[in-house]
Amino acid sequence: MMRNALLSTLVGLVAAQSSSTTITVPTGTPIAGDYNGTYRPQVHFSPPEHFMNDPNGMFRDADGLWHLYYQYNPTQVVAGNQHWGHATSKDLYHWVNQPIAIFPPDNETFVFSGSAVIDVNNTSGFFPDQDNGVVAIYTLASPTVQNQAIAYSRDGGYTFEPYEGNPVIDSTSNQFRDPKVIRYNDSWIMVVAYPQDFEIGIFESSDLKEWTATSNFSHHGLLGLQYECPNMIPMPYIDEDGEKQDDLWLMAISINPGAPLGGSVMEYFPGHFNGTHFEAIDGAARIADFGKDNYAAQWFYGLSEDENPVSIAWASNWQYTQVVPSGSEGWRSAMSLPRENYLTKAKRVGWKMVSKPYDLSPVMGRELASNDSFGNSTLTVDYSDVESNAIYWEVNITGIPDSGIPSTATVNMTFLSTVTDESLRAGYYLGGDPVFFFDRGNTRAFDNIFFTDKMSAGSLSRDDGSWSMSGVIDRSIFEAFIDGGVDSITNTFFATQPLTMMVLSANDLPEDVNVSVKVHALESAWREEESDDGLVRVYGRPDCEMAPELQNIAIVGGSGRVGAFITKALHQSNQFNLTVVTRVSSKVTDYPSPIKTIQVADDYPYDEVVNAFRGNDAVVLAVGFAGEHHLPSLARASIEAGVKRLIASGFGVDASNQTAPEVFPVAENKVAMIEDLKSLEQPGWSWTDVACGVFLDFCIQVGFFGIDPKTKKAEIWDDGNAKFTATTREAIGQAVVGILNHPEETQNRTVFISSTELSLNEILTEEQRIAGENGWEISYVKTEEEIPRAREAVMTTTDFMPRMMAVGRIGLAINLLDRFGSNFKERGVLENELLSVPQASLREVVTRVRAQGV
Repeated sequence: MMRNALLSTLVGLVAAQSSSTTITVPTGTPIAGDYNGTYRPQVHFSPPEHFMNDPNGMFRDADGLWHLYYQYNPTQVVAGNQHWGHATSKDLYHWVNQPIAIFPPDNETFVFSGSAVIDVNNTSGFFPDQDNGVVAIYTLASPTVQNQAIAYSRDGGYTFEPYEGNPVIDSTSNQFRDPKVIRYNDSWIMVVAYPQDFEIGIFESSDLKEWTATSNFSHHGLLGLQYECPNMIPMPYIDEDGEKQDDLWLMAISINPGAPLGGSVMEYFPGHFNGTHFEAIDGAARIADFGKDNYAAQWFYGLSEDENPVSIAWASNWQYTQVVPSGSEGWRSAMSLPRENYLTKAKRVGWKMVSKPYDLSPVMGRELASNDSFGNSTLTVDYSDVESNAIYWEVNITGIPDSGIPSTATVNMTFLSTVTDESLRAGYYLGGDPVFFFDRGNTRAFDNIFFTDKMSAGSLSRDDGSWSMSGVIDRSIFEAFIDGGVDSITNTFFATQPLTMMVLSANDLPEDVNVSVKVHALESAWREEESDDGLVRVYGRPDCEMAPELQNIAIVGGSGRVGAFITKALHQSNQFNLTVVTRVSSKVTDYPSPIKTIQVADDYPYDEVVNAFRGNDAVVLAVGFAGEHHLPSLARASIEAGVKRLIASGFGVDASNQTAPEVFPVAENKVAMIEDLKSLEQPGWSWTDVACGVFLDFCIQVGFFGIDPKTKKAEIWDDGNAKFTATTREAIGQAVVGILNHPEETQNRTVFISSTELSLNEILTEEQRIAGENGWEISYVKTEEEIPRAREAVMTTTDFMPRMMAVGRIGLAINLLDRFGSNFKERGVLENELLSVPQASLREVVTRVRAQGV
C-alpha cells in the first residue's frame, strides 16, 4: 500500500474530523451494502460500502469456511482510517459481510496490512481450552513509527483482543510493515518489509510473541521506489506433463510505485527456504499479473499440503484508485478472483507461477454459446439478458504451425455496449512474435492520465500447437488467464453504459488452425442475499437468518442513552421498517431516512400510544429507569395495537435473581415488570427481556467505575479482581436485532448477553495505559459497606444525576458480589452466538471513549 505519502495527511484529516463532528464506525454489526450499481462486480468481492485495499489475514478454518480480512476505511471512499474489514465464504464467491474485526487503538495510529494463523497447538498461550484460536499479526503505523503487533481471537476470527505486550517487534523506523506469518516445522516464520531499504526481513518465533531476526532477502528483481506486502510460502512444482514434483518456495513482493506500466505491481521469485534463509533460483524479475490492477496478493493459511495454494489480490492501482467513478455508488475497489497457484516451466522462458480461477461452479450459469469448429468467421453473443451482467468465456486454438503464420492472423474479442458503442478489446496475434493484447481505451466513464489503456504480453503456443485463453468480465473488472494461467491479466474499466455483447472474430488463420469457444453466464453471488429494497445484509455468523414476520418495528425512547444505539442498529441492519415514537418535548427529531417518527404527549396517553403502535410487528421499549412507571401501560397498549412482540426496558440487571431487589430499587422495578409481562402472555403476543450487566462504554464515560484519568484518581472495590459482565450499547443494539431475527427462541423469557467479562483492575490498567502509570491516587472501599450508603442516596436524592450515580454504584456492587450471579459467562447462560453479539476488546472500548475527549 502507498501508505507513508498519505499518512500524515490522513492523520490530520481524522483529527480535524473528530474535532468538529463524530464519524461513527460501526461496531459489532455487519455493514449493509447496495450491490446493484453499474460498476459493482457480482462474482468478485467488494466491500459493502466505502474504501477497501489490500487483502489481509486470509485463512480457511477447520470447518472449511474461508476468512478474508482487508484494509478498510469504514467512513470514506478514499484511503485512510485503516481498520480490518472481514468477510467469510463457503466457496470463495458467496461472501458474508461480517462486523469489522480489528480497530485502530487511537486516532493517530492505523492498523496496516498483515496476516493471520490458526494456533492449533496453543503455542501463544492464548487458547488453553481450544484448537481454533486465531492470531492476527499486523502493523501498527503512526506518522513516526511502524511496529508489528498481534491480536488474538477466541471465537474463530470474528472479534480480536490486542495482546497487552504489543508491539511484538519494536522499531524506530516509519518504514517497517506488512508481516506475513506461516508455520514451518515447529516454528513460526515471518517475512516483513523494510520498504525503502528494499529488504524483506525473515524472523522466527516459537510463540508468536518473541521474535528473532534470522536473515534478509534484498535487492532482487524490480525495485521501484519501495517493497511492500511480502509473502513467502511453499509452492508446488508441476512439470509440463502435469506431474507434481518436489515443492519449491515462492517469495512474492509488491512494489509501489515503480511498476513497468506505472503504479503498483507484484513480482515473485521461485527458490528454496531452509528455515532461516530464502535463496532465489535465479535473479529474474517475474511479474505475477501483467495487467494494471493486481496488487498485494495474499495466500490463504490453513490449506492441506496436497492442495494448491489459493490467493486473492487487490484489483486496483494506487495511481488512480481513489478517484475511480465507483465512488459515486458509495464504494471503491474490489478483489481479484480467487486463484489457484503452482509453479511450472513454460516454453522458452522457464519458471512461471500459474494462476487459474478457483472452481467457478458455484457461480457458473447457463451456456450462452458453444462452437467447437470456429474458423475464420465471427460469432456474436448477446448477454444483455444476463442479470448479473457477468460472463465467463474460454477460447482454445489448436493446429498452430511452427511457421508460416501471417502477421495478420488474429483471434479477437470485443465486449461492447450496444447503446454507446463503448468497448473493450482483447485477443491474440498468432503471427511473428505471438502476443496477447488488451485495450480499454474505448470506455469513457473515466479519464485519468495514469489509467493506461493498452497493454500486451508475449505468449508462445505449446509444443503441440495449441494455445488457450479464458476469463471473466464482471461489470467493471476484466480478468483473463492465458495458456492455462501461465500468464494472467487483471484490469478495471468504467463504461458509461453496461457492456452487453461479445463479438469473437478469427482472421487470416491458416487452414488447419481450429478455434473452439464456450461462453457461460455467471450468476450473481450477491443476489440471493438481497432484500426487497436492493440492499445486501447478512448478519454476523453465516447461520443467522432473517425473521420475515417481524418487519415493522416501533421503538419508544429511541434517542436515549441506550435507545439511540438500538435505533442505530435497527437502521443499519436495513431489514426493518422502523418508526420512532417520540414525546412532544423530545429534543431529537431528525432521524436518518427512511425512519419515520410519530409524536405522542409526554405522559404517553394510552390511546395515542395504541395508535402509534398500530401496524407494527414488534415494539422495543427503551425508556430508561426514569420512565419505568409507564411500562405497564405501554405493554398493554402494544397488545391492543396488535403487536406480536414486546422487547421490554429491562436492559441491565438480571431480574431472575431474587436477591438483587433486596438492595437495588431498579432491580425491584424490573422484577415487577417481568411478573407483569408474564401475566399478560397470550396467543399472538409475547415478550423478551435482556440482561446484559453494566453498560461498559457508558460507565467508562460517566465514571461509574470510579476511575478518573483526568484527575488520576481511582476507587477500587475490595481487591479489584472480581470478574463481572459488561456490555457495550452497540452490542445491546445488535442483540435487539438478533431477538427480532429469532422470535421463537427468545419469546417470553430473559436473554443473556455480554461484550466481555472484566475486573476493576483491568479497567484501571487500560486507563493507565492511556493517561500514564505515574501519579495515580488509588483508594479502596468494601463493597458490602458501600451498598447501604448508595441505597440510601437512591431513596432520598431527587436530583437526576446524583441519583443516577448512586444507582450506578449499587449496580456495580451487584455485579461485584458472587451472590448476585452477575457473571453470566461463569453461569453458562450467555446467548451471544444465537443473537450474533460479538465480544468486545476492553482496550478498544476504553481507547474509543477517551479518544472522544470524555
